[in-house]
Amino acid sequence: MTPQVIESIDQPSWRRDGPRFALVAWIIATIALVATTVGAAMVVSIVATVRAALGGERSAERLGEIATEAIGAGALAWTVVIASQVVLFACAWLACRVLQKPVSERLGLVATNLSLVQGAVLLTATTVPFAAGLVAAGLVSSAFGSSSDDAVGLQRLWLEGSRGASVAWILVIALLPGFVEEVFYRGFLLRGLLLRWSPAASILTCGLLFAVAHGEPAWAAALFPLGLWLSWIAWRTGSVAMPFAMHAGVNGLWTAGMMTLYRDPASEPVLNWIAIAMLALGVVAFPWAIAILQRQPVVEPGAAERRPLSLLPRVAAVAAVAGTLFFVLVPPGAAPSAPDPVATRPPPYAPRNRGWGGRNRCLHSDGRSGRHRVLPHARDRHPRRAAEERRRHRRGDRDAR
Repeated sequence: MTPQVIESIDQPSWRRDGPRFALVAWIIATIALVATTVGAAMVVSIVATVRAALGGERSAERLGEIATEAIGAGALAWTVVIASQVVLFACAWLACRVLQKPVSERLGLVATNLSLVQGAVLLTATTVPFAAGLVAAGLVSSAFGSSSDDAVGLQRLWLEGSRGASVAWILVIALLPGFVEEVFYRGFLLRGLLLRWSPAASILTCGLLFAVAHGEPAWAAALFPLGLWLSWIAWRTGSVAMPFAMHAGVNGLWTAGMMTLYRDPASEPVLNWIAIAMLALGVVAFPWAIAILQRQPVVEPGAAERRPLSLLPRVAAVAAVAGTLFFVLVPPGAAPSAPDPVATRPPPYAPRNRGWGGRNRCLHSDGRSGRHRVLPHARDRHPRRAAEERRRHRRGDRDAR
């Protein structure tokens, strides 16, 4: 049953909450995310090129190669993930400010009445829609092809990095998109659609837009079943707490598995058996999860005041335990395959026994011997003494030749 929404006649139509406002906000947020991704790629490539130029690189062809390599580096993935999630959360927060509604209630940041066992069953059952998405992604990739994940540096992060950096990336990719995307899609967007649309239409639309926003057809096919599942749980529980936990678990375990596979290919049979065991548990838990959700009383958006969600202590405890396990289980990555062109560039000369204002023998980059001068700053030298030092320096260069 679709709830009746009572709105003030003094409120402008464009500020009235509902599907139209939610869809317009989604379009604006998607455009902002695209602009953020393009801007991040430009910034990372420009910074890498400037650093190389300051390091002495003058070849335009090589500078172009450095800019291209920067787009496939891990720094771009870090920049895109953090910047895009900040922009997405800002869009949801600003939308609540425009609607003049409480952020916690409008975004679904309220507590649920699920027990710990029920939450564990729902988490385990998430492997079923995720596996269905992987099958769909494989079919789409075989039919239409798929671009490489290395376009945003994901494969570089899976293959390279120390244990500490790897654990940091796993936690960031699990918690940040898991929280922000659920707040926007299952919180802001879904709750806006439910104000006037039926639950089926709202869930289908939310899952479809969630998949489309990830761009590539293979990714969209992989995330569409998961988006439907998370949207249904958010509707039945009236909160984004469980979708956040599921989203974070999927992102974290998938990233840890890909890191282990890329860094230790011999572990593939073990990872396959772990995936099969998790899927078997999910198949067993899936009917139980559906029964749990069907027994949940549906709380319509804005129907009643609910207790705000307290996430920070629980998230911190789970992140600490998960980070420790990942630090122990995920193998360290290889050394970076594309070293910093500035840090590894040889100096134009290698001075020996440099003295303040004295003449020193040095070996130039082309191997010839010469004299190297280290002169104090112009304002610290007497003009007549400086001219005399320059004449002695020129005589010394002629003697060396």
